Amino acid sequence: MHAGVSNKLPGFRVIQIENPLTIAVRPQCFGETQAALFFQTPAMIIGFQKKFLFIHIPKCAGDSIRELLLDPANGGAQFLRKHSGYAEAEKVMGEEIKRLTAFAVVRNPFDQVHSFYEHLRKPLRMTPEEIERQYPGTGGRLLPVWASELAMRWEFSDFVREVYAACPDGRRQAVWFGDLLNWLRSVDGDMAPIRILRFEALQKDFSNLAFELGLAGDLPWRNASRDQGSRADYRERYDSASRRVIEACFAPTIEQFGYCF
Repeated sequence: MHAGVSNKLPGFRVIQIENPLTIAVRPQCFGETQAALFFQTPAMIIGFQKKFLFIHIPKCAGDSIRELLLDPANGGAQFLRKHSGYAEAEKVMGEEIKRLTAFAVVRNPFDQVHSFYEHLRKPLRMTPEEIERQYPGTGGRLLPVWASELAMRWEFSDFVREVYAACPDGRRQAVWFGDLLNWLRSVDGDMAPIRILRFEALQKDFSNLAFELGLAGDLPWRNASRDQGSRADYRERYDSASRRVIEACFAPTIEQFGYCF
């Protein structure tokens, strides 16, 4: 395990093993005082050679981008947790994070929530074995399990009202359900210096970024929910009550990026 990580990250050396999933390594290019946590499970993607940091907001084409960044030609490595925000990385890296081009994809919250609902319903059309192959380490169940169970039982509008408005704060504030700006803030609470790509123009936005960073390869399309419900216009799935819930929960994102229903 040690050798495999070291071979993938030239210039890094293992300094601590905290548990079977976590390896702490120190990038020499960042100096001897900086340490970073790397995971064998799906995680945030960082590239020291091409100097990028990908902030993966759920259901914003993140798995497609991760696949391209992890290609050996692009030198990406797994860092922290899959859906860690900028502030979490900043706490680990300090001022050195400013040497990287941090970027994230944002998506219309009304569309994102609908996509997440359809994602959580995948056990209705996939076997546990298929889910485990697509999402290793989940035991064949989609996370969070309680939300997946609700999505499989309830109509979309009921799901929105329960998960985004009526459920206990501990669940509603879980990483999957937060306002998109939660991923984009620095430690001091201000908007971080992050390059924003829009899901609605992803091919163009990502192509421009890839050219600037010198990334190789074409962007694949992974984990899209392709059933009949997901192909429908998300506007058709909302009623007036569920629309108001999303307008309230995602008000900062809607205002910041000019999204509308």
